Amino acid sequence: MCAAIAIVAGPEPVSAEATVEGSISVTQPFGVAVDEARSRLFVTNPAQTEIRVYDSNDLTFLGSRTIASVPTTVEVNETTGNVYVAHQGSGNQVSVLDSSLNLLTELPLANPWGPAVNTLTNRFYVANTFGGDVWVVDGATNSVLETIALPGNSTLGVA
Repeated sequence: MCAAIAIVAGPEPVSAEATVEGSISVTQPFGVAVDEARSRLFVTNPAQTEIRVYDSNDLTFLGSRTIASVPTTVEVNETTGNVYVAHQGSGNQVSVLDSSLNLLTELPLANPWGPAVNTLTNRFYVANTFGGDVWVVDGATNSVLETIALPGNSTLGVA
């Protein structure tokens, strides 16, 4: 299955005056993150276990990296340029990449979802989809600082 990701431009909030500026075709895209500081667009592709990067100005394909199984959600720290990719299934980890897709580390976190980044504190937060927890991770050391237990048994997102 192939899908397109459309880039829309126009007044904010997006309205009827918005126009499609371009699109890219990706086999089963899942997560999308934009790094405005570096003009990068990151797209996860679980079907091909990869993350792809494009120039967000003209949608030129810049490269891809095969990573652990089932890459799903993705987020970027626009201050550091680090890219955080959550993996479901047998992956059960978060890959930390630089903006050129070089692997910096992999964090073994069960059923990760999210992540969400706080650029002011250089921390990122990852939800445990089947455990009801949220991990707080130091973006400088990539180590878990804290596990926040939440009521229930499923946490599907953080923002």
